[in-house]
Amino acid sequence: TWEHIEFIVATLSDGLRDQRDRALILVAYDTLLRRSELANLRVDDLAMQADESATILVRHSKTDPSQEGTMKWLAPTTVTHVTTWLTQSNIRTGPLFRRVHKSSAIGEALSAEGIHRALQRMAQLAGLLEGISGHSCRVGATQDMVAAGVDLSAVMHAGSWKSPRMPARYAERLLAARSGMAQLAKKQGR
Repeated sequence: TWEHIEFIVATLSDGLRDQRDRALILVAYDTLLRRSELANLRVDDLAMQADESATILVRHSKTDPSQEGTMKWLAPTTVTHVTTWLTQSNIRTGPLFRRVHKSSAIGEALSAEGIHRALQRMAQLAGLLEGISGHSCRVGATQDMVAAGVDLSAVMHAGSWKSPRMPARYAERLLAARSGMAQLAKKQGR
């Protein structure tokens, strides 16, 4: 959830790998992308907007077999951290997220497994040891949208879902608290 993301972001240093990881976790949260989709993001597909937000083209997606691509939105705060990462790493084109060697040399594109390891490392640094996975940002962002009352069609669009099945599953506990019985009990004063 956003609460966890803020905590993780605050624990990271100003080092190059932490700059990458800060940008990575914020992009993962904003886009609700799977780790394989995050691994395929490219600098060339970022488009800055006048309001300091950005869009990024997702060229390859599990839910886009025809590979037409889909646009995802990035918050201004996320764009700031992505820009910092790109500036400090001197990356101008190609893969957005790359390995950072111990010498601070920039390596090849992060793999899906590399993204998983980065998320695990961030969670461990922040003391959040339970249940962190490549899907954690996807689940947390869905829960945050549902808790904020975001319309189901907007939640489905954000996560590129064709049916409400997965977002409903991710937000099961929140939705139970809004169920017909929960609403009736409230009206009955119990």
